[in-house]
Amino acid sequence: MKLFMIGAISLTKNNIEGYRLLDFETGQVKDLAEKDLFNAMRAGLKVENLSTTASEIVGVNGAISRYPLIINGIPYKKSPLIILKEMNNGDYMVSDFKGEVVRMRPEAVIRYSETEGIANGKIVVRDGTKFISSITGEYDKEPPIDIEKNAEKIQLKWNLLDVNDYKFNDNNELIILNKELDHVKLPSGVSKLAEYSFSGMGDLTDVILPKNIEYIGRGCFEGCKQLVNINIPNGVKVIPRYCFADCSSLTEIELPESVLKVESKAFLKCRKLKRLKIRNPQTSIEFGAMPSGCRKVVI
Repeated sequence: MKLFMIGAISLTKNNIEGYRLLDFETGQVKDLAEKDLFNAMRAGLKVENLSTTASEIVGVNGAISRYPLIINGIPYKKSPLIILKEMNNGDYMVSDFKGEVVRMRPEAVIRYSETEGIANGKIVVRDGTKFISSITGEYDKEPPIDIEKNAEKIQLKWNLLDVNDYKFNDNNELIILNKELDHVKLPSGVSKLAEYSFSGMGDLTDVILPKNIEYIGRGCFEGCKQLVNINIPNGVKVIPRYCFADCSSLTEIELPESVLKVESKAFLKCRKLKRLKIRNPQTSIEFGAMPSGCRKVVI
């Protein structure tokens, strides 16, 4: 069990009431009152970036004040990343204050840090090049692996969207600005995707949408020719016109029980799409929604 403190919890900006801990191995997040955590640590609980003095909890990998101060569930002022592990290829496994663990390229971490910071790291410049450096000691390293023997175990690299990659419109709908991403995992707070948000992302192959997505705009994924995997959360009610138009690599897609209607031309020019799996037999599929040769399967 590898526990990391990923945020300090408070009712005001002055006093720490507790701590948010992440179990990196299981992905579980738990909030503990300061007194309870102190007693647990004195009894032997190990937290990688915390220690205790005679009477209080102190930070050992960067001062506690560098980490997110969580007030009413949101970070006060900034939401710095917490670096959990350095990977063999130079990527970093990082977490935010919610416990979302993702893999990021060094340049993405550096871009993020320029606005939000890194809780247990800093950016140094050597010969005009920016590098990520730990506050004290070194980050945990990924164990060496034999790539040929373990190729099937190597996970895809998911891009955690940083502040330069997206924005929200006046209807609180997400719009992707960085069209060069290939594997995308959206932040957990997103509930709406704007019209044509991902449109034209030619390198996009996989998308993970958060569970609370309830609206997908018209033409959202139009022209994502390399898209092969996407999960539609149970909450989306309509697959709108042109939503997946010209997604020529899609071979199968599953619609959750919440989807009530698939509009005409939703899957226009999806020539490889062979099966549209639906969980709700009452789902209405308009004429021309599916390409010829595609079969509707109720599961």
